[in-house]
Amino acid sequence: MAEAPAETTLLRVARPVLNGLANSLGNEPVSLILTDPDGVILARFAGDSRIMRHLDAAHLLPGFSYSEGSVGTNGIGTAVETRTAQFVHGPEHYASSLAVFSCAGVPIIHPISGVVLGVLDLTSLSDHATPLLLSFAKASAVQIEQALLADSSKAELALLRDYRSAVHHTGGAVLAQSDNLVLLSDQARRSYDAADQAALLAQSADLLGATDRHTVSTMLPSGISVTMDYRPTFSDDALAGGTLRIRQDPTPAASAASAETSAITRAEVSLGRGTLPGLVGTHPLLRAAVRAVAECRATPTWTVIEGEPGVGKMTVARAVQKDAHLGGSVTIREADELEDPEVVAEVVAAMDGDPQDLVLIRDAHALSDASASELSTALATVADAERTQRPWLVVTVVPGSDMAPAVGEFLAHLPRTVTIPPLRHRADDIALLAPHLLRRVVRDDAVTLSNAALGQLKRLSWPGNVDQLRKVLTEAARKRRTGAIVVGDLPGEARATSRRALTPLEAMQRDAIITALDAHAGDKPAAAETLGISRATIYRKIRDYGIHT
Repeated sequence: MAEAPAETTLLRVARPVLNGLANSLGNEPVSLILTDPDGVILARFAGDSRIMRHLDAAHLLPGFSYSEGSVGTNGIGTAVETRTAQFVHGPEHYASSLAVFSCAGVPIIHPISGVVLGVLDLTSLSDHATPLLLSFAKASAVQIEQALLADSSKAELALLRDYRSAVHHTGGAVLAQSDNLVLLSDQARRSYDAADQAALLAQSADLLGATDRHTVSTMLPSGISVTMDYRPTFSDDALAGGTLRIRQDPTPAASAASAETSAITRAEVSLGRGTLPGLVGTHPLLRAAVRAVAECRATPTWTVIEGEPGVGKMTVARAVQKDAHLGGSVTIREADELEDPEVVAEVVAAMDGDPQDLVLIRDAHALSDASASELSTALATVADAERTQRPWLVVTVVPGSDMAPAVGEFLAHLPRTVTIPPLRHRADDIALLAPHLLRRVVRDDAVTLSNAALGQLKRLSWPGNVDQLRKVLTEAARKRRTGAIVVGDLPGEARATSRRALTPLEAMQRDAIITALDAHAGDKPAAAETLGISRATIYRKIRDYGIHT
């Protein structure tokens, strides 16, 4: 049995309205059903015992979900999905158990915030259906929305008044905020991605409490420069919040390209003497890791650089070596190369070089017992030598990997370990890293990233880290030779935000669904038909795989 839903503002405000409507219907075979924004039934009202029995049999009860992803086409779920009024008659329902009903569902939208709070569904037995059912549902939803408006505080209404006035007079991006309410215009949602919107909200929150007008200019995370006019809102002489009228500062195309380059340059990791080309990011974890590696280079101290695959371990080592301007030689060997005794001998010989040299062994966790033992013996010999300075030895490892017993002994010769943070722990850097990588992929400014595509990239967990981001941008650039990359240009792995690792079969299913959705311009029923699956299945898969539609 489903759990009874908790009391909500919608249920509290709508209950008297629906009780009155149910009384006016008397014993007519019509029920009124109220749901939350996910299609979960909050309450139902009816006076006819016959329809109540049918509703019970179909589990049209409080606590049960009637989202389209759960039961397919129905008056509740389809209204939730489309945000528009829907009339579904008898056999038009996907689930056969609902074919005895005709349902008229209307979304209930909060009159101030514009948020869909739920759905009002009028359900009758299909043999008693009338086209007037949808008209009655719409009129009833309006009554509930009016009751919500009356329930709102005077301060909220004052803020809504000023917000609507600003939207009407400017036609541009407008944000209004109080302690309990945030309003964002459609123009603002279209113009700025999630990171930029968060920055605008933070700026607005900083201004809350000001009783006079202010004009503030700022640079958003995407690199867009904006000017914001703040105007306070009053209700009975008390401050009720304020509105921000947002204007994007005009920037010539050439200046925009220059600004992007400057932003990337500022984002390159600094060691105090300048920046390290190729190491892009401003996150404190990344900067601290790079500084630690640079300290090891200065001594030099033999170093283990650990991190997930694709995080940039070797890139950090080489950038720090280059930044030191020592002019020494660089010897790099993969773990599998060291299965060859001649390569091991070459590495051992390199360890007898000058302190300005770099000897780097990549993926040392994959060394065999024999190779690791030979290297341990060589390092012990070097360490016992009377020389106080020796080449900088760096090995990279992936933590948690299975290692041969001798590998641990080999790594024990390296006294310092530095961890490079995964990309998901510094997601804010993606706004700077993605344009940097894209420029290296396309080698010019012909291809850029749209705000929507960049916003989607920021939402991903990036198990393959920077290498995966580079691969995604390379694939997207093949589709978009000029102009801005949009979400539809991203490969399947970047169009979904699943919270778990997918099996190879699931990844194939995800990509097939994305391809079908693209082919049908996002039409889910058409995509389901192409794939030979039900509408309920495609909705469930879209939700499970976190597919961005």
